Amino acid sequence: MNLDSGCIKFSRSGEAAVYKDCKDNVVVWPGRESALEKFVNQAYGGRRHKLTHTKSSHSEDALTWSCFDTLSCLSGAARASALADAFRRHRLPVVLVNVDASAPGRTEQTRRTAEFPAGWTDLLPELNRQPQDHLVTKRTWGAFTNTDLEAHLKAHGVTQVVIAGVSTSAGVESTARHAYALGFNVVLAIDAMTDMNPDAHGNSVARIFPRLGETGTTREIVDLLENRSA
Repeated sequence: MNLDSGCIKFSRSGEAAVYKDCKDNVVVWPGRESALEKFVNQAYGGRRHKLTHTKSSHSEDALTWSCFDTLSCLSGAARASALADAFRRHRLPVVLVNVDASAPGRTEQTRRTAEFPAGWTDLLPELNRQPQDHLVTKRTWGAFTNTDLEAHLKAHGVTQVVIAGVSTSAGVESTARHAYALGFNVVLAIDAMTDMNPDAHGNSVARIFPRLGETGTTREIVDLLENRSA
């Protein structure tokens, strides 16, 4: 995945790039057009998306949806899935996180929506949720705030957490900061996360994460797990 000039470009080897039009800032993965149309026609608090065409919109909501939906078709989701599978193989706890609300405090930046769309809390199928996985539903950026995550990890004797997901500068960074403050050793899988803002992503990876813990690729983390059990 390349992020440049405020545009989001997605491609996979052997397949056509699905990047559409820089000026519209919207991406549609082939075969997802009808799902996008359904999404953008939903209303939030009686307010519909600012939409001229389901594949060509300046709607920030449509862009947000495109970012999250397309992630399921990209290597980032595959890497997160690989991490989860590796942890399960080694009988280590796996925590999957969704979000169904946002913090209520005032902000200078206007919130995108008053409500989340239907299906927003659905986990990516690629994550292959298993019965033993623990689900955390957060209502702020961080996964620890007002959830049972800390208690769950400590009950399982966890001293180190590996974090991946979206978005790098918000959910991932907030969760990493909280984990560090609670005394956990923190590892950030930097190739299994993404952000709509490439500058924010780069800032978190280069400047913030090294102060909170250790960074590595999915392959490096999985290899450490395998070598530990060898």
